[in-house]
Amino acid sequence: HHEQKTMNRIFSGIQPTGNLHLGNYLGAIRNWVGLQDEFESIHCIVDLHAVTQPQEPDELRRNIREVTAGVVAAGIDPARSILFAQSAVPAHSELAWLLSCLTPLGWLNRMTQFKEMAGKPLLTKPEEIEVAKRIEGCRKAIVSEVFRYPMAMRRLEDIGFEVKEGGAQLQSLVLNYEEYHDVDTDQKCQEFNKTVLEAKKLQKKILGYDRKILDGSASKLIYARHEETMEKFGELIVCLRLKEDIIKNLANELESVLKNALKRVRRLGELEKILRPHKVDPQMLTTAIAENMRASRKKDLCIEYVKTVEALKVASDATGLGNEHMRGALMGLDSKLTELTEAKWELTEANLRLVISIARRHMGKGLNLSDIIQEGNIGLMRAVDKFEYARGYKFSTYATWWIRQAITRALADQSRTIRIPVHMVETINRIIRTSQEIVQETGQEPTPELIAKRVNLPVERVKNIQKVSREP
Repeated sequence: HHEQKTMNRIFSGIQPTGNLHLGNYLGAIRNWVGLQDEFESIHCIVDLHAVTQPQEPDELRRNIREVTAGVVAAGIDPARSILFAQSAVPAHSELAWLLSCLTPLGWLNRMTQFKEMAGKPLLTKPEEIEVAKRIEGCRKAIVSEVFRYPMAMRRLEDIGFEVKEGGAQLQSLVLNYEEYHDVDTDQKCQEFNKTVLEAKKLQKKILGYDRKILDGSASKLIYARHEETMEKFGELIVCLRLKEDIIKNLANELESVLKNALKRVRRLGELEKILRPHKVDPQMLTTAIAENMRASRKKDLCIEYVKTVEALKVASDATGLGNEHMRGALMGLDSKLTELTEAKWELTEANLRLVISIARRHMGKGLNLSDIIQEGNIGLMRAVDKFEYARGYKFSTYATWWIRQAITRALADQSRTIRIPVHMVETINRIIRTSQEIVQETGQEPTPELIAKRVNLPVERVKNIQKVSREP
């Protein structure tokens, strides 16, 4: 009897980028070449799991051919090694899906990021209340900061007008609308608009105090009244219970206006320095004067100066601030937004272990682990946004419900979440088109054998593709 020599196996892969570089050769291929006689060598072009961006099918096929040719040219001998494209073996995508649904908990526990998440202790109820109060304080500070500016207040007045005229549904604007089921809808709208009008009056007072404070003419009494009015104003805006998305969008819009204004202020200073040697008084410039100039370079600069001044006037009207005060306003807004983000993250981070714990129970139900965790994280963030500590329950109890809801909904909506590789879509579409053509010709559903003959693919491959692409 001849003893069969058993060899250790080597498996490696390379992405179909289209071009091999020196790093590929020195780091991998050179080693593969030298190990062909000592090991059973299996090498593949990883055109499934390594392709994370949409690809043009023709370009991807060309890249696969070029990389394969490069590997062979570098010394991989097809007679001594197995060399194949991953997409040519359907079992690869099927096995990847099975394994992603059956991740052993031992593997999960050894992953650093999950260790860190699971290792963070849940907050005690007093700690949760302390963080929740900080979040509430940050939100109040942000709404006071945002709505003190005319542009945000004008938007709030527009919302009030839309509600009054029936163009906007109040339930799409406010938090927990359903809790006021015992109050008539018209009455809710009237109360909303009444609060908006009161806030508008306070905002005018705040702008007046702001002007005195900024020009240095404010007394201690003005400072005290300013602080008191800001407090009342913040409480009124909070009473409107506007959804966080509305406030966030307005804050982002205000931030954008202030940043653009600061860029224009800098450009204005640069233009003034350039124009002075040309004996142009920037303060006296108008559009008419600029357009009547002969020298094209000077004319262009003057027109740009006038347009920049006009744009800054628009920004000043939107914010109620002079150019010299916009940087301070932007820093104040950014500071408050950062404080809110940090407080929210503190509550989120302390409860990430809940996401891991609940995600573990839903493994193997059609979504891979990373997707389940992602959906759970979305639920956790929703819980942070909607949590009201004054109701008396623990945040972790509330968050568990939201996490479970998010994961359950995702499983229901995406009961088939086998990720079809981008370059398989073309084959799937070809099989579907061929199937439809046969139905039109014969009036009967085609068999996999007939489709396979038409598209020139193995019958088993057609069956696998039909199985993968079939909706539940």
